[in-house]
Amino acid sequence: MNDETAPPEPVRAGRGWCVVRIRRMGKKRRRSGSGRTSKWVYGVLGVLAVGAVAVTAVAMQPRTPETTIAWNRDHTALPVDSPEPIPVRTQLVDVMPRLRDMSRPFNIVTLGDSTGAGRQTWTALTGEWIGQKYGRTVKGSQWDIHSEPNGYGPVGWNLSEGEGAPVTYWNGSSAAKDAVYSLENLDELAPLPGESVDLVFINHGHNHADYELLPEARDLIEEATARFPNAAIVVILQNPEREASPHRETQRMGVAKLGRWAQQQGYPTIDVYTPFSEQDVEALLDDTLYHPTLEGYKFWAGVVEKALDDADPSAS
Repeated sequence: MNDETAPPEPVRAGRGWCVVRIRRMGKKRRRSGSGRTSKWVYGVLGVLAVGAVAVTAVAMQPRTPETTIAWNRDHTALPVDSPEPIPVRTQLVDVMPRLRDMSRPFNIVTLGDSTGAGRQTWTALTGEWIGQKYGRTVKGSQWDIHSEPNGYGPVGWNLSEGEGAPVTYWNGSSAAKDAVYSLENLDELAPLPGESVDLVFINHGHNHADYELLPEARDLIEEATARFPNAAIVVILQNPEREASPHRETQRMGVAKLGRWAQQQGYPTIDVYTPFSEQDVEALLDDTLYHPTLEGYKFWAGVVEKALDDADPSAS
């Protein structure tokens, strides 16, 4: 084989390699260009070597553990220690002391699923507790998905008898519904001027498929934030499901992602999931696999009440 048709020779650098074609010229021309060619080849080798070192260095960087990942509105990972400032949100400590003013009405709204729907659930029990702590009259209304159209029933709940302006509890918990339903029906679920709402509980988590809880609950939370500017928007991290539930892992992951996002966005959260997990979950849930028993609801209400009490511990 002569010099004119010699095959290209591979030049390797780091983990990658390239082929440099050096045309075989006559001896005189090859001698005159050999210095420039060598410098060019060495330059390519240097660039490739630097690139290989950089790639190796990046690959060796420690990965951020899942426990330190929050989620932003585009569903992408966001480190908890992100330089982005946490937005200023209304907190429980900002609204609970308002209950001491007996002349001032106080309005509560719950937007959630069936784990809060009914006179025996944590929502009603918490309403009773508020009335007892502050000596206030507390009246409640339960959203009815069985009426046509859906709406609040004509007969409400007298949760507590007390003095002063009433505390009104609009319990929009809706059986078998998700956060999309709450958002679509928000006008009817909270039928009062947005500025008059003091406390909003977001209680969704059991009726969402894989990866749906965070984006759907986020849309509801952000709309509630805009609509109720004087309210603390409190995110409830719901109870775990029983071992036999096929939805157990989906619900666990959804609640975890929602909790990380809510905290990154500065929203007050009440973690019911963890305290339930530390108990005998099977004993606190009924045969539906995720609805609490009466004892389970009392336990749930106790977790919520402690968070509310901690926000205004000096109240009698």
